[in-house]
Amino acid sequence: MTLPNTRGIRRTLGLLLPLAAALSASAQGGVEVSGELRRWHPVTITFDGPSTSEDAPTNPFLDYRLNVTVTAPSGARHVVPGYFAADGDAGNTSATSGNAWRAHFTPSETGSHTFVASFRTGAGVAVSLAAGAGSPTGFDGTAGSFTVAETNKAAPDFRGRGVLRYVGEHYLRFDDGSYFVKGGAGSPENFLGYYEFDGTEDHGGDNGDLPSDGLHHYDPHLGDWRSGDPTWQGGKGKRIIGAVNYLASEGVDSQYFLTLTVGGDGRDVYPFTAYDTSCDGDACRRYDVSKLAQWDVVFRHMQAKGILLHVVTQETENDHLLDDGDLGTARKLYYRELVARFGYHPALVWNLGEETSNTVSQLEDFAEYIRALDPYDHPIVVHTFPDELEDYYEPLLGHPAFMGASIQLDAFYDGYDKPEEWVRRSADAGRPWIVTTDESGGASVGCTPDGTGNNHVRCRNEVLWANLFAGGAGVEWYFGYGNPHGDLDLEDFRSRDRLWDYTRYAVGFVEEHLPFTVMHTVDAVDLGADDETFLFVEDATDGGWARAAAYIADGTDSFDIPPGTYELRWFDPRNGGGLQVGETSTLEGGSDVSLGGPPNSPSEDWVALLTRTDTSDEPNIDASPSPLDFGAVVLGEQATRALRLRNTGSQPLTVTDIDLTGNAAFSLVAPPATPFTLGPGQERSLNVRFAPTALGSHAAALAVDSNDPDTPTLTVPVSGTGVEEGGDVAVVGFTLVDADSDEDLGPLVDGATLDLSVLPPHLNVRANTIPGEVGSVHFTLNGENYALENDAPYALAGDTDGDYHAWSLDLGEHVLTATPYGEPGGGGEAGVPLSVGFSIVLATPTEPPTHSTGPALYPISPNPARGDATLTFDLPEASPVRVSLFNALGAQVAVLVDALMPPGRHTLTLPLGRLASGLYVCRLAAGEEVRVEKVLVVR
Repeated sequence: MTLPNTRGIRRTLGLLLPLAAALSASAQGGVEVSGELRRWHPVTITFDGPSTSEDAPTNPFLDYRLNVTVTAPSGARHVVPGYFAADGDAGNTSATSGNAWRAHFTPSETGSHTFVASFRTGAGVAVSLAAGAGSPTGFDGTAGSFTVAETNKAAPDFRGRGVLRYVGEHYLRFDDGSYFVKGGAGSPENFLGYYEFDGTEDHGGDNGDLPSDGLHHYDPHLGDWRSGDPTWQGGKGKRIIGAVNYLASEGVDSQYFLTLTVGGDGRDVYPFTAYDTSCDGDACRRYDVSKLAQWDVVFRHMQAKGILLHVVTQETENDHLLDDGDLGTARKLYYRELVARFGYHPALVWNLGEETSNTVSQLEDFAEYIRALDPYDHPIVVHTFPDELEDYYEPLLGHPAFMGASIQLDAFYDGYDKPEEWVRRSADAGRPWIVTTDESGGASVGCTPDGTGNNHVRCRNEVLWANLFAGGAGVEWYFGYGNPHGDLDLEDFRSRDRLWDYTRYAVGFVEEHLPFTVMHTVDAVDLGADDETFLFVEDATDGGWARAAAYIADGTDSFDIPPGTYELRWFDPRNGGGLQVGETSTLEGGSDVSLGGPPNSPSEDWVALLTRTDTSDEPNIDASPSPLDFGAVVLGEQATRALRLRNTGSQPLTVTDIDLTGNAAFSLVAPPATPFTLGPGQERSLNVRFAPTALGSHAAALAVDSNDPDTPTLTVPVSGTGVEEGGDVAVVGFTLVDADSDEDLGPLVDGATLDLSVLPPHLNVRANTIPGEVGSVHFTLNGENYALENDAPYALAGDTDGDYHAWSLDLGEHVLTATPYGEPGGGGEAGVPLSVGFSIVLATPTEPPTHSTGPALYPISPNPARGDATLTFDLPEASPVRVSLFNALGAQVAVLVDALMPPGRHTLTLPLGRLASGLYVCRLAAGEEVRVEKVLVVR
């Protein structure tokens, strides 16, 4: 039933911090910013615009276009598509009309953001990518700002990890630097065919064992809903939210679902106001606002629970429904609505279609259009029939808009060979793909329910571990249409409870015990192993193995192992748990080496983990991010950040002690017991909490003791600022700025050393404030008055409309203090000041030798870089090589190579795409010689 327009006063979704500045309002209406205003949390910007309805003569979806350009503190600009939101609360009211126009933005930076709306009208304007299409109308030009604080979430909540991105590797990576391995649910494909979503009806689909209305009810999961979980319309949605809770409790981290099943198998999922198999006229150009808002309630909960949205935009039966399969008006509008309403979610993959029958050219058009719309560049993949992988994937290799393959297997065959092939071929093409197995077991069978006669052993042996050790990025489980709780009629996810256990064990092993991002598959058969043994290897600097994991279907095997001494441990893929000792704990490499027997059940499958112990290399501890800065946190609240400790060396790293000292506002959350050991390439997260009880800046130090011979105690500065909600203004941080390019170089933190030999020649420092309504900022340097700034940006050496002036720097020790005031000229009450102590030095750079036998380091390209860049160097002879990346303040942010390398030319990818704007220094150490190159990262 359609309810009248009850817009009234929109509800603010937990506004925890005051707005950064007074929001402007055009004559046509106001604007509201809502959300928690934290990093990686959605910020919702809602405008009062023209009143209209889903069925208005001027189509509000097609003939209006809202784009909101958000500018982050670094200067990065994001064009965020918006949408018609009816009364602004349609998920609860079922309203079809109203004057709310909305955009969602997920910030990746803290600090003050500004935005401006582009709102235009004209026939078909929504699907045009041209900025000047149509004519300005309504609230066009309305601007405002908001301030983003640090996230207060932690994994598995994706709001504590950031946007999941393609970074040119075989695994997706979150903004916090952690990687994603998929262990997900591939059924039911019509997950959204749920009876409590508005306007959702079955239209003759294959209902199987579903209730009489032909829709999912998920009754078995009603008891999994918990008090405080979301619902809509007075309690609807508890069953589907309960299903999400259950999956999350089992470690399931992704869900595959179709957003369009018109004319397909289920015929119960469609975003339109009407179900129409012809899509004539406006039939597929009018969207059900309340239904889509209710979908998004579920999507938000999935993200909070750590479940990726695998958005499959069509199926083979309907992939020519829109525009006869071409990229026409209806399809463009469909993609725009999906991106505008759901693209802000941090962990999301766009799948162009299940068992696609579109042409390669059409798929390229689809991908390029989505890429142009999506401000977050979420990964784009496509799913094919098992006998058409070559037809589709081969011509798409290297295409800049494609990031991966969503593989379907023919029954259980090729569970290792197919992922391995496309991992290898995509790397050879210069654009490594994310390769996942998303359907296996055949159309009617899939992975069967728990109980007698299930096929879980085959699913585990031939699909799950096969994909992971082929270099794949994980699996989703398809349930077939010939089983209870199958692909279209699943009501109880507990029907595969044991399958979720096996999946959780496998993903957990890979993430906990393997440096999987630097490992590669080796054909075990070529080394004399059984054809059911899969081998995943990390290379050692001497050309052998540093670490190897072997999945063995029958418990034991023998094969050729490179020379060396190895520690042998076993992992049970059937029951999980820790590593175990079998018949032998140590092996010597050589020809046809027997692994001996596992700890028990020798006829069952096991994973053998071999770790090299006889190399002369050393462990190396790395911490990221360092320093750890929480930004502003409101008194009485708390924020939790993850600090990742990683062993970038080639020997085990033993952490013997962790100590956080200096300020009681900081604490470790469930710190791990020490000592613990990280193998080469392994990492572990430490959760640090900031709960300020006093205004102003806070600082502490996190000391990590280990057996790293070069850094026996690694110290990470920890900082944050306590602020009052709606209270005094505060300076919450300083940023070092290149005064020539006006680009941010990075935070200026207490204890920093500024080395002028690696910094740009002209610098400035900006004081960052919260909230934005600051009248002036007074700077003192070394206790003496230095400057008074009345307009943002508040720069130590001043600026002219954002063009930073150069600061005259003196070598030595300095203390900088900035105090905000509510009025210009230092008038009004003083806010919360911030002070930092730092040093300015001029180090004597190492001059590269001029003799012809030394290494040659070529300029980084591109430079400046907006994403990853390329580093090339020549080695005249085999040398131990270490390539490191440092930020402008001298902190190491990455070790790219630490290995013995042969002579010749070498090319590396610099992972700049995840770094903040600023100047970075790349250091090449080859033997006794050092070379450096600088690169500027801009956003």
